[in-house]
Amino acid sequence: MRRSCLRATLVLILSGCLAAAAPAAHPDDWEALSLRVKPFAVKDLEGRTLKLADLSGKIAVIDFWATWCKPCGVLDRELAELARRHPGEIAVRKLNVVDGDSPASRKYLGDATLPHIKVFGRDGRLRWERSAPPRTLASEVEKLVTGER
Repeated sequence: MRRSCLRATLVLILSGCLAAAAPAAHPDDWEALSLRVKPFAVKDLEGRTLKLADLSGKIAVIDFWATWCKPCGVLDRELAELARRHPGEIAVRKLNVVDGDSPASRKYLGDATLPHIKVFGRDGRLRWERSAPPRTLASEVEKLVTGER
């Protein structure tokens, strides 16, 4: 129970820090997504400090996932493979959606379905966020990793 509460709190804290002021957009809408994420630091469940600044210079992917979401598992494997193919270029962070009907989920995901990711450029700006099939999401992330330089 305590671990579940801590996880929900961490999800809420991280989601609040990552929430953008614009609606979900497709990667083609670059102009509309010139949002910068505010610096933040939080502790994870093991007590380690997580800082968004540590991701500077990398493509940062925030993956909203759930253990009960089978496509999320596929995306997890796809993103892990991307990270292996592009070491030092991509950082993946996961936010566990414990309950899709929770107030936090409704606030930060709205009507979005899982899997859902937010992708930040090397400059810390939100490039895009989207719900889609896992391989589509992974392919779009890889295009950004390989084509942004």
